[in-house]
Amino acid sequence: MPGRLHYIGKLSGAQAPESVSGSFELLRLTLARQEATASANEWPQDEAARQWLSGWYTSLPALTSPGGVYGDAQAAGFADEVFQLLNAERIDKSHTPLKRDPHLDAVAQAHARQMAEAGFFDHANPQGLQVFERIDAIGAPRWYTAGENIAAGYQTPQAAHQGWMDSRGHKKNIRNEQYRYVGIGAYHAPQTELGWYWVQVFASFDSDPAQHDWIEPGERH
Repeated sequence: MPGRLHYIGKLSGAQAPESVSGSFELLRLTLARQEATASANEWPQDEAARQWLSGWYTSLPALTSPGGVYGDAQAAGFADEVFQLLNAERIDKSHTPLKRDPHLDAVAQAHARQMAEAGFFDHANPQGLQVFERIDAIGAPRWYTAGENIAAGYQTPQAAHQGWMDSRGHKKNIRNEQYRYVGIGAYHAPQTELGWYWVQVFASFDSDPAQHDWIEPGERH
């Protein structure tokens, strides 16, 4: 069964043409948009963001749990494979390899899980949040570019990666030189028609995310 794909991104520059699998948005970010990020460990005031945090992000296993935010050895291993395939593609084209960020992993895994369990396939979740608002909601450092690839119905990391690479917009996200960090989501829902859900969250920040105090998965509010 063929999988499903969508992508989205925000970068500086002019708008790119639409694709049959989505629109790759190249939008100039405003200073106000970049400064909308919540302070470290401070929950946002927006009710939709709070609902997503409590329902899907903080309810993930803690980063230090066995299997990390994936809570499952197979899913964690599949996420590792997706990351390796992504960087192998970038290195093959002489692009800078991406660094993997565990909090972006949690953003990606929360969205993969929510899509599977809530029965939708889209960048916007039922709370109306895109990946940009979800990154903001966890108190990320100020970011200046971000994007997301999603896929479902591919049963292996290799198949999901190939599906993305066969689509111009997804491949553009994977190869984009403006991105520096990535998080990977891999969630298995055997009760659903599509089975595996896959997410890549891309971002670049004004400061080192490893030195930042984020809202943590596994911590109830």
